[in-house]
Amino acid sequence: MSNTICPLPWIHASFDIRGRSRICCNTDSRNLILDDNGNYITINDVDNYNDVLNTKYVKDIRQSMINGERHPVCSNCYKIEDNGGISPRMSYIENYQYVHGKIEVQYIDMALSNKCNIKCMMCSPLVSDQLYQDFDQLNIPFDKNEYKLNMDTWQEDDVLRLISTHAMTLKRILTTGGEPLINHIHLKVLDWLIDNGHADHIVLSYHTNATVLPLRIVDKWTQFKQVNLNVSLEGTREINDYVRYGSRWDVIEKNIKRISKLTNQYPGKINCHIHTCLMASNIFNFVDLCKWLNENTTIAPIPYSNTVYEPKFLNPSIMPHDLKNRLSDVINDILGVNFNHSMHQKWIKDKLKNFISLAQHYQTQPYDDELWKQFIDYHKKFESKRQNNLSHIQPLFERYWKLK
Repeated sequence: MSNTICPLPWIHASFDIRGRSRICCNTDSRNLILDDNGNYITINDVDNYNDVLNTKYVKDIRQSMINGERHPVCSNCYKIEDNGGISPRMSYIENYQYVHGKIEVQYIDMALSNKCNIKCMMCSPLVSDQLYQDFDQLNIPFDKNEYKLNMDTWQEDDVLRLISTHAMTLKRILTTGGEPLINHIHLKVLDWLIDNGHADHIVLSYHTNATVLPLRIVDKWTQFKQVNLNVSLEGTREINDYVRYGSRWDVIEKNIKRISKLTNQYPGKINCHIHTCLMASNIFNFVDLCKWLNENTTIAPIPYSNTVYEPKFLNPSIMPHDLKNRLSDVINDILGVNFNHSMHQKWIKDKLKNFISLAQHYQTQPYDDELWKQFIDYHKKFESKRQNNLSHIQPLFERYWKLK
């Protein structure tokens, strides 16, 4: 098999937060699928997603992969692999059988609107409706028309039509947002699959902030083949509440421990992994999160690490060299932790390797004074409204906060 192959262009239906078709959620907004007339394809237009997979756009991507060529749409995965990390492409190869020439929707992922309940620092109103007022009052530019489209595109009938068309071959549904666990369409999908006898062959996956864990949803989960929760945490206590503003660590801590108990109550059926967006603001707290997970849960204690690339000034690589040099201490600290979760050894090994390769990559990147100033200004702008202070949580930033 070619080392550029990914099974998704053969088996995957994916929609961004505005309901537009894309190759997968790891590609950016420039890589949306176009029909043969050069137009975006939205969920409102789709009756059978096999038609989307048979557009010239997707066929060209498949052919590039077969030829061993790196198609630019998939550059994010190839970049991770070049830096020594384990990309989503590599994970998909492990989890899905690649059958050349067979088009069959096995996997659907949907970013079900920008309806959310918190205000993350790396986010925008286009992905969280809760940020609309903050961005507006702080004069941070965003597309208000696109914001409305992200709220209004998703309709229950369109989603249920897609699900019902491919229910027989469907193996996995990934639901994101916004926050999927507060979205009513998500509940309708679960009910339809249960009522029509499809729950037992479908794996549900989520990206959730763990601020809510409704009992009625947990009861439905037990009827599905498997449930995989990817919980987004940016640290513990104050740093998580700072980055994920509006969240409360005491609530999240309670919910994470509930999820940990569910994974023990339903072993192999309900699973959980933690995902962390690595930014300059939270990377120095990464080891504390690993230690907390190690000591308080049976969840794999090293999160899946995602680098924040947009806005660019949040990326850890833009930090001054004296701070980036401190990443060596972070690497030494995590190598010194005794991770006692024997059932997660492969995950721990892989994710430890991934984090270290990312941290070392950040250290090799040039300092960008303008982006660093933007980093400080952006955080201080929100701090003026929220009455909090990153330098009080992470003392390494204190002298830089005082300079401004």
